[in-house]
Amino acid sequence: MDISEESRLSLENVKRLIQRNFNENPLAWWDRNKIEATLKVKEGCKYEYVRYKSIQMNMEDRKDMQMIIKEHINLGLIEPGISAYNSPGFLVRNHGEIKRGKL
Repeated sequence: MDISEESRLSLENVKRLIQRNFNENPLAWWDRNKIEATLKVKEGCKYEYVRYKSIQMNMEDRKDMQMIIKEHINLGLIEPGISAYNSPGFLVRNHGEIKRGKL
């Protein structure tokens, strides 16, 4: 299949636009599009801390999760902490049994 010169140039322009505007690093354009959120507990809430039971993982999954957490810390997406508040993380397997971390 032979594509015309005009089509080829259009395709190259589209590729350039995509590379300039999309990135796998979620912090790539943080300086342009800062979105922050604050969660506040209602006044008079009877719970001092919000806690979740730990999700049970086998050793292989635990190592994978530790690697994902380390990557997210290095990217600046999350911060290390030992707060009484916690956020559950878990691994999701797609149909091909490929694991993806969810934090």
